[in-house]
Amino acid sequence: MANANIDIDGVDTERGIRSAFSDEAFYKELLGIFLESHGGAAAEIEAALAAGRRDRAIHLVHTIRGEAGIIGAEDLQRHATICEAVLEGGHEEDPHNTLDEFKAALERVSKSIASFLDPCP
Repeated sequence: MANANIDIDGVDTERGIRSAFSDEAFYKELLGIFLESHGGAAAEIEAALAAGRRDRAIHLVHTIRGEAGIIGAEDLQRHATICEAVLEGGHEEDPHNTLDEFKAALERVSKSIASFLDPCP
């Protein structure tokens, strides 16, 4: 059963805890790993695109999409899915609107996780 004290904006913590085998300590560890691994991902994705490394950007977005699903960040996962599809399509149109929405969702979740893990800055 999920702990009512785990309330993270943008994250379905009950879903995330279930993904962590209903182990809250393990779930908190996964949140920390997600934050550490993807805290600077938006800048890394932009740099990859600027360098013509669309494949690298796709890989990063794909990884975040999967891990967002594991921790229960459904809105972030949805934005990552859309962003990945646009990048994979190789469309000539500017993917920056989609990327901006993805980055906003990632920032929201990252800040929420950081506040939860370290409530006293």
